[in-house]
Amino acid sequence: NPITVHPLGGCRMADTPEAGVVDHEGRAFSGRLGDAVHDRLYVCDASIISRSLGVNPLLTITALAERMCALMARRHGWTIADP
Repeated sequence: NPITVHPLGGCRMADTPEAGVVDHEGRAFSGRLGDAVHDRLYVCDASIISRSLGVNPLLTITALAERMCALMARRHGWTIADP
């Protein structure tokens, strides 16, 4: 079984609140049923990954956080300037 020293899975990402804590955008579900989310409560760190990936998760965590930031900006009508 793969192991990791990174704290993973505390707020796992899932399609429904029955299976996890946040949706694919990192928005925290607000109940045990349905698809309602808490307004402006996002989780975008290693805790959303449900288990060890078998490799260092740094790039996966980074990619998920950047994707969630882009989706958040789009949802709120914000612009992210390129460096």
